[in-house]
Amino acid sequence: MAVEHGAHLVSPALNSPSIFEVLAQENLHTALRPAFEYLLKILVNKYPQHTAYLKYYSEIYLAFDLIIQNHFLKYYGKDVPNIRQAFGIMPKDRQSVFSRILKFNRDLVFSQKTLGSSFSENFYGLKRIPTETDENSLKTHHKLPNKVHRKSLIFLVLFPYIKLLITKKFELERELEADGIRHENAKLQKLRRIFLVIYPWIHFVMETTILLYQLAFTFGRIRVHSPFIYLSGSRLTILSQEDVVIASQSFVFPSFGSLREFVSGVLNVMIHNVAVGVTWSLSVGAFFIQFVEWWNATKQSSGGGFSQYVPPAPKLTQLTAKIDPHLCPLCLKKRTNDTALSTSGFVFCYRCIHQHLQLHGACPITKYVTTTDNLIRLYPPNT
Repeated sequence: MAVEHGAHLVSPALNSPSIFEVLAQENLHTALRPAFEYLLKILVNKYPQHTAYLKYYSEIYLAFDLIIQNHFLKYYGKDVPNIRQAFGIMPKDRQSVFSRILKFNRDLVFSQKTLGSSFSENFYGLKRIPTETDENSLKTHHKLPNKVHRKSLIFLVLFPYIKLLITKKFELERELEADGIRHENAKLQKLRRIFLVIYPWIHFVMETTILLYQLAFTFGRIRVHSPFIYLSGSRLTILSQEDVVIASQSFVFPSFGSLREFVSGVLNVMIHNVAVGVTWSLSVGAFFIQFVEWWNATKQSSGGGFSQYVPPAPKLTQLTAKIDPHLCPLCLKKRTNDTALSTSGFVFCYRCIHQHLQLHGACPITKYVTTTDNLIRLYPPNT
């Protein structure tokens, strides 16, 4: 009886996903970026000579996310090509043969069935369709229009990147304003104050709009759960039985009439299997990311985990023995607003190290590439 009364809260329409499914895929989408950053930090800690990559982390992830999302959005139920249909009558021109081989390999690599959705949507068995698509024509839909595809990429990849940059800028300017570090230019200082006042309201309006969309979607008032989905001209729907059949079609090994065709076919099958393996690795990795997030949240709430372990104090070296632990290495005065660098571990005055990083972009002692994102504010008990 309880299920019957609550059914309208789970599925507003027959082919529409539940609010739990759309929220789960959104959580997965937002979890990929910090997981990628954590992986990059682990690699940089193991190979400190590549610390400069952290400076361009956002751009590296932007390119990675663009490739992945474009692949999952663009290729919808693409049939595996047959080698005889791909080549036809073998031409005498070698360049023409080579171009056809490249096209065949490209089609084969992307023949792993994706169903017009983002990576996280595909992981939860959802797909995107144009907003104006009615329920009766769902079975005949095969590919997102180019306009919808481009808009989806903008709101999946480009918009989160821009929002992240603006948020980081806001946090930086807020800290500078709180510490009394002002711009020398009066106009820039005025623009900073305006930005610090306006941005929280813009963020509030955006988050409130998203919440209202989700509530309206939950009660079946609208068919889209997010304003960004609406602006992209698409909506989410559950994979149909026909979609599942298309996605589960296995690769059929073609028949060959010569040794050359046989060798080429074997290589292409191997390429296809690599593509399938990469897709499965992404899916398994996504599940592992969510498991690690749950595990860390459980450890933190219970007070356990790595937080109880206090590592031993590092040994003095020739570099650190010359530095007074009570003075800032830059101004050589007693530190104010103690701030540590995560890349080297040395502690400075906040004002001193912030200005130094803006000018030089490296730790003044170890010369490790460092940005203002690597600053850690300290609050000693005697201050």
